[in-house]
Amino acid sequence: MAVAVYDRLKPGGEGIIKEKLGAENFRVVLQSIWPDDRSWLSVAEIADWFATFVYLPKLRDGVVLEQAIADSVSRMGAAFGFADRWDEEKKRFINLVFERTLTVPARDGVLVRAEEARQQNDAELPSPSSLPAPNSDGKPPTISGTESAQPSSGRTRPTRFYGSVTLDTLRTVKNVETILTSVVAELQRAPGVRVTLTLDVEAESDDGFDAEDVSVVRDNATQLKFRSSGFE
Repeated sequence: MAVAVYDRLKPGGEGIIKEKLGAENFRVVLQSIWPDDRSWLSVAEIADWFATFVYLPKLRDGVVLEQAIADSVSRMGAAFGFADRWDEEKKRFINLVFERTLTVPARDGVLVRAEEARQQNDAELPSPSSLPAPNSDGKPPTISGTESAQPSSGRTRPTRFYGSVTLDTLRTVKNVETILTSVVAELQRAPGVRVTLTLDVEAESDDGFDAEDVSVVRDNATQLKFRSSGFE
């Protein structure tokens, strides 16, 4: 009887029980019930909400919730951070993870609002090294021992830069940070420069993607305003 009921309610049946909850769907659901006066919630409390409130999605088990948390924390522009706990004495979250890969979140950890997570994350980053001051004529300084980066007289200056790079999916945030610092920031040093960043996502599966994955990815892509996306 239990197996028959589950088969009826799982995806492919009536779809009441969720075997996967996308990061964007999780954000929308959780932010709608997150108390305004709280900056963090325990994972145990969130699990109780999903089990108690009838209007929340019914999750297959705790693994579905853990994966939703990991997906929400590990992406660029994450809606939440994850930490082991809040240290009241030090006024900081311990072992905070934000916009970095989170594998399996501990069930006794805490989920942190993005604003608080970003504030602590930025405060703990090392100060960037200062750039050399421009010359009195406003031109970039010439580094000793090297030729000036200014084009020689009579040569046409380039007006466009383009580049494409494959990111390591296990270190995506770090890769993007390096690109922003080493390439984008350097391009933007000149006045009037317009920079456009476009992220292309391509995934292939020899066995094909199941219907639940397709549905979740399509919903998330729509919520994130992908200019174009689709399966084939």
